[in-house]
Amino acid sequence: MKMHRLISFAKRRVGTGSQTAALRGGFKIPMTPVLKYSEAPDRATQIAAGFTLIEVMLSVLILALLATAAAMSLAQPLRAARSHDLLRQLRSIDSSARAAAVASGQDVRMVFDLSDNSIARLDGPQLLALRSRENLPIGYQIDQIRVSAQSTFSGAVPIDVSPMGFSRSYALHILGPSFDRWIIFAGMSGDMTQAPDDAATDAILATTASTM
Repeated sequence: MKMHRLISFAKRRVGTGSQTAALRGGFKIPMTPVLKYSEAPDRATQIAAGFTLIEVMLSVLILALLATAAAMSLAQPLRAARSHDLLRQLRSIDSSARAAAVASGQDVRMVFDLSDNSIARLDGPQLLALRSRENLPIGYQIDQIRVSAQSTFSGAVPIDVSPMGFSRSYALHILGPSFDRWIIFAGMSGDMTQAPDDAATDAILATTASTM
């Protein structure tokens, strides 16, 4: 009976579970709670999470490299397309001026303005009526115009087209993104030719020279 009372007294004083305390020297010493197995940190889970973060970073880096490579691979075709548009524009301006001169039976003037890289077409009395005005594509500029043996680096250069569709032969030095060429128009036929340098341009102009 005495033993039963002692056990009951000890249970009331000490307690049970994670908050159990031991009596030592009259002091209550709290015992450290013991984590259950399910609450203990999972080392394998931590390692797996770390590798997942590294994999995400590598994936982002690879995607960035692929995007850069794609942009670089598309840049060249885009530049080629813009250069093609430029050549088509120049050919259209020249041919339309010649066609307008023949159709009207009057002179037509093309004015190449190096200050703003524009090309205007004038006709009518004294060639003062502005019929059209176009600018080169953004990024392209007329660096120089050569008519016969005369070169012009600034200002406006007029090229007159006769009622028969003839003009003086002229060459345009065009600069742009990955573009550095001479564009030459034959005065008699209006045929367009490209040249890589001054020497080739002079040779072509010499063979296509015409006077008005």
